[in-house]
Amino acid sequence: LVETRTDSGEFRNISPGVGLIVDSAHPADAILQTAHASTLIATYTDLDHPSDTVSTIPGATTSRPSAIGFVVFTDRDDNPVNSYIIGLQPIYLRLVDADQNTNPLTRETVSGQVRLLSRLTGDVLSVPVTETASNSGLFRNPLGVPTRVAQRVNGDTELQVSPGDIVTAEYTDVKPAAVTTQTVRMDVQRTQSAVTLVSAPRGTRRTQYQIGVDRVHVQVEDSDQNIDPFTTETVQVSLRNVATGDTEVVNLLERTTNDRFFDSVAGVASVVDTANNADGTLQSSDRSQLAATYIDRVDLTDRATANATMVVPKTTATIDLTDSTGAHVSPFRI
Repeated sequence: LVETRTDSGEFRNISPGVGLIVDSAHPADAILQTAHASTLIATYTDLDHPSDTVSTIPGATTSRPSAIGFVVFTDRDDNPVNSYIIGLQPIYLRLVDADQNTNPLTRETVSGQVRLLSRLTGDVLSVPVTETASNSGLFRNPLGVPTRVAQRVNGDTELQVSPGDIVTAEYTDVKPAAVTTQTVRMDVQRTQSAVTLVSAPRGTRRTQYQIGVDRVHVQVEDSDQNIDPFTTETVQVSLRNVATGDTEVVNLLERTTNDRFFDSVAGVASVVDTANNADGTLQSSDRSQLAATYIDRVDLTDRATANATMVVPKTTATIDLTDSTGAHVSPFRI
């Protein structure tokens, strides 16, 4: 400390003063290591009169500048992501907020201030996060949050979502008072779809249909299309008779909510005729090929086809003796 002026008896430390930092102690490095909300006490002892000691009691309280914290969605290795695969990739969060690093000597935990919210299911989950290292100001959930396609379940430890859902991470910062959010998309594992021509809804596979007798039914299996677990959804299949060129688009209904199977309910009738597209009836010819084509609207590279043969029903031939008008005659008179 230096006397403020000649013969003043007042002494001060000259500029720039003693720097403060949130950290563990490093004696005699010209920087005072402290913690948030700690107390600083200055003590002076007169070397000529050791009993003359005075302290700045109660002292001064330290605080660090307030900054608004924010959350980031990451993978297990803390790399930022913008989507997760439901059921396979747990949700990890990184909270960045130096204000929460109040004690440089311990790894602290923030609870009740970070939440996950599903837009489609309405599920809400509070996620505690722990400092990655003492004095880091970075916080993560080390185990990750598991996800599942299901309706909301309150009070559990997993997040119920829907395919294509948007999940929001919400952080409520107390100081300064602010709420920050981040969003991420929830996807399903891409699967290969399958289309099958069948005898009836949930029926057996058919490779042949009788024209004018059998109704053509279609079944699709595709987990990607179970977008909303609370509603019965639809997909479409194109039916085309290769010989006549007639094309009909069929709507298939999800068997139950939250299912991967879709069925055509009424089926499509057929007749021997020339093409009349989109009239609800398959115009076909004897021994012609019927092609069913399904394209996954979530993954356009996922296509499935099935084929069957359309045949005219077999009938028993009859022969009769008639007159010139076609009327049956029996007996004939010579």
